[in-house]
Amino acid sequence: MRREFIKIISDYANSHDSSIKRILFSKIGQQCEFFGSKITMDYLIPHLLTCANEKEFKIKIDSLKSVVSIGIKVGKQTFT
Repeated sequence: MRREFIKIISDYANSHDSSIKRILFSKIGQQCEFFGSKITMDYLIPHLLTCANEKEFKIKIDSLKSVVSIGIKVGKQTFT
């Protein structure tokens, strides 16, 4: 079931709609809890890094804000 959810999230994260990406980042801490550290590191963090390089300022800010939530749930080794 988690794989199906990550597939849905990946599809939405790859969309061009910035509001959907911002919603995904607003709840990323809860997503990390649900998926666990392995899936977070394999799937969620790459989306985070991709969105941090977006041209739209609000998406960049939201992706950078979510780093704290991910670090709390997964640990600091994720970002070293």
